Amino acid sequence: MHIESSKLMVDEFARAVMAHGTTAVVADPHEIANVLGTDGIHWLLDCCSDLPLDVFVMASSCVPASRFESPRRPFTPGDIESLLRRHRTIGVAEMMNFPGVIAGQESELAKLNTHLTDHVDGHAPGVRGPALNAYLAAGIRSDHESTTFEEALEKRRLGMWVMLREASAARNLRDLLPLVKQHGTDRCMFCTDDREPDFIVEEGHINQMVRVAV
Repeated sequence: MHIESSKLMVDEFARAVMAHGTTAVVADPHEIANVLGTDGIHWLLDCCSDLPLDVFVMASSCVPASRFESPRRPFTPGDIESLLRRHRTIGVAEMMNFPGVIAGQESELAKLNTHLTDHVDGHAPGVRGPALNAYLAAGIRSDHESTTFEEALEKRRLGMWVMLREASAARNLRDLLPLVKQHGTDRCMFCTDDREPDFIVEEGHINQMVRVAV
């Protein structure tokens, strides 16, 4: 998930989501990284040290996320390694450059092979068949971009963790719940991705997804 989407400082974000029963989050702060670089992520980790909410971070793998963005500076494998050495950084965040990974671009594969973690999240909207196999072969273990039952089922059958997303804009939970109903909960989890503050206040956080699922 992305704390920045809440438009809140992390202490106020904690206050908002803990009221709905969320006690821990795993965040990819790539928008902070776009603006402030690694300094921004180190700042976020420092800010979270004394919160009642447990905040874990994934090291942002795609800064910038696309060629249309103008970051402080592009992240290198060395930047990712520096973040992975922080106590609450638990893996590499969503690899959004799936075409680069599938094509075997050395610059992208180097970000995934730091030898400091084996936890790499994915971002593979609509990727299926041989292309999906190539993406998984790079060591990517999860995806939150599935929008159909068939896509999610294929990814799960290949060993991926399927994140059932319910964000402010991308609301995929109801379309993906049949995966759980028909095949059980193995390798499935909830994911809020980008939630605006009004969504959190009015509808909730993970608890809202539980209500929908039940």
